[in-house]
Amino acid sequence: MHVGEKVLVVSNTTGARLETYIIPGARGSGVIGMNGAAAHLIRAGEQIIVMGFELSDTPIQPIILLLDSANHVVKNLSGPET
Repeated sequence: MHVGEKVLVVSNTTGARLETYIIPGARGSGVIGMNGAAAHLIRAGEQIIVMGFELSDTPIQPIILLLDSANHVVKNLSGPET
């Protein structure tokens, strides 16, 4: 994912969903934060899914990562191609 990219964020905790854009944070901090109006829908500590989308003429292999509570990668579910 890249700065400025539009993403869909879904809360597994409350079912809330919203579209927002990625803004930069401190590299390596592990912080995933909601700012502005988004912070009223999804709060700190909620379990979320962040989805990015790409338009393409060819199939794209998705990257699926499971993170722990500190946002470190626990498992890559994407398969051996990634």
